[in-house]
Amino acid sequence: RKSPVLMFPGFLAAVEDESGYSLINYLTVREYIASVLISELETQNPDVMRALAVLVRTLVFKEIDKRFSGGAGCRHPGEKAFLICARTHCASYRGLFSVKSYLKALSAVKDVSGMALFAGAAPVEVFYSACCGGSVTRASEIYHYVSGDGYFENKPCLCGAEAKKWRNIYPADELGRLFGFAVYSLQAQHSPYFIIVNKKFKYSFDSFISKIEKSRLSRLKSPFFEAAYDAGLRAFVLNGRGMGHSAGLCIRGSSIIQKQGGDYKKILNYYYKSCNLKSVDL
Repeated sequence: RKSPVLMFPGFLAAVEDESGYSLINYLTVREYIASVLISELETQNPDVMRALAVLVRTLVFKEIDKRFSGGAGCRHPGEKAFLICARTHCASYRGLFSVKSYLKALSAVKDVSGMALFAGAAPVEVFYSACCGGSVTRASEIYHYVSGDGYFENKPCLCGAEAKKWRNIYPADELGRLFGFAVYSLQAQHSPYFIIVNKKFKYSFDSFISKIEKSRLSRLKSPFFEAAYDAGLRAFVLNGRGMGHSAGLCIRGSSIIQKQGGDYKKILNYYYKSCNLKSVDL
């Protein structure tokens, strides 16, 4: 079976840095947003695409503003070769599989051309996930560096009945190698969110994931899980729900809002309370 051929808008360049070479894709903001929509969305529903297009433009706008204001608070401080990475740390960016899908994404981006989301005079913090698991969470509870996010609310999401369930198995000896000590307990604490190891060591969602990514273990799919030690497997079994951090816009929930007659503005207002669309030069 042949692997699909990936296409990238703009042009690619290999840029040398201290650790070797990085492959950089140079492209317009419009092309970038459309490419992210293809990577992030399973649906091609126009209003869901428009809502996410507004958020991705807001992300780019904030990053440019921070970079030209000295770099404080930007996602890749000190990086000169690129503005935004291709991982979920910024936004998933995997190239194009289909010209037809890309043209549809470009059309959605054009529909909300120049629009970004603001809370008062400041652009919002951009967070979205594939499926929040039935409960939207304030970003500041998951990511402790976030502040001033009163427009986010802890509330039920329409995706609850369709929330994906998952199971991860983490061998205790493998966790021990990752953390540098024997692991005998693992649990999730909420409000604020931490993963507690051995009932005393606290890890944020990001820091725990970064540990797991250094191994061959399955990625932690969401903050919502229950863990139990299985003596037979000599491993911790995690049973969870949702896909992603659960903060901000829920893509699956957005699809349900649209099916019930809501447009992209209603989607954004549900997840970003009392925020406003503003035109930006981007």
